[in-house]
Amino acid sequence: MINPGEKNKKPVEWCREAELNRRPTDYESDIRSFLYYFPLLYALIIQLLITLAYFALLA
Repeated sequence: MINPGEKNKKPVEWCREAELNRRPTDYESDIRSFLYYFPLLYALIIQLLITLAYFALLA
């Protein structure tokens, strides 16, 4: 059943709303989770390099 208000919407508005409300595909959610965790991984790698450099200087 379509809402009475939705019938008066232009097709472009309806398409935009459908695009905003759709579920992300697996590919998109993978990219989003990678971008979410990327700074954490980056910080971890830098920390590892700093630690290795520190121990190399001590040796």
